[in-house]
Amino acid sequence: MRRLLAGAAFLLRLVRALFLAYAVAFSLIGSVVLGFAGWKAWKLYDSVAGLRTRWPEKTALMRIREQEWADSGIHVETRWTPVPLSRISENLQKTVLVGEDDKFYQHHGFDFDAIQNALAEDEHDGKMKRGASTITQQLAKNLYLSPRKSLSRKAIEALYTVALEHFLGKERILELYLNVIEWGKGIYGAEAASETYYGVHASELTLDQAASLAAVLPKPLKIRPNGNNRYVAFRKASILQNLRLFKGIGDTTAADQDDDDDDSSQVVPDAVPSDSSHHPFHAAPARDSSSGASPAAVVDTSRHE
Repeated sequence: MRRLLAGAAFLLRLVRALFLAYAVAFSLIGSVVLGFAGWKAWKLYDSVAGLRTRWPEKTALMRIREQEWADSGIHVETRWTPVPLSRISENLQKTVLVGEDDKFYQHHGFDFDAIQNALAEDEHDGKMKRGASTITQQLAKNLYLSPRKSLSRKAIEALYTVALEHFLGKERILELYLNVIEWGKGIYGAEAASETYYGVHASELTLDQAASLAAVLPKPLKIRPNGNNRYVAFRKASILQNLRLFKGIGDTTAADQDDDDDDSSQVVPDAVPSDSSHHPFHAAPARDSSSGASPAAVVDTSRHE
């Protein structure tokens, strides 16, 4: 009987010791996991919120391109000169917004209508083909991620998109986007693109030049904005035509002086989002006074993936 009681007591002590060991182990693992999660959260906060007052040293896309060129034995000079939004032509701001994200001031990082249309088209074609990325999503991808298409990349991109929209204002997001977007081999941002293709500063771009630059954004490594290309001509014409569907965009007669001046009197603007009231492009689509409906864009201007 004593042996039985002693054995039971020993077994109980062993169970307690094992329980204590497991508790300590799980506590240590939990602390490590929480510490790592906290560190990652801090890195995310610092990498995004820090952009309120500073330019990124280099974007992930820049580093990827440099590695690709090095692996191919190609020397490409990187041209990148960040400038404030005030030194970027309003013509370029408007045409890029129309071509890439005409609801920029109305959404919070995601254009769900465009996403739904893209999913429907991809399901019909059986592959990921159509892009629906907003300017904020494109900025997140260029700053932090790879351009390769995958569901995992899109998930991480969504996390950064939420962070960018939360910590940065719309003006700063647009300013960063126009300064880091790829506009050719080794060419990043509006200032470098303007000087490379037209020999002018970004603040001096005409409407026609700005529309050409906006037209090549989906294929910046394949097409030059100042070349004789049918794709550029078609997409530029589409952007300029879509530009006329919006109020608060300034004068577009420089691109088409044959337009009837009375056309603008047929539309009135919708209410403008409060955080975009000071921007030259309010992203409020013109409304046809005869029907009360917003006119559809002339053509889908093929956003980035």
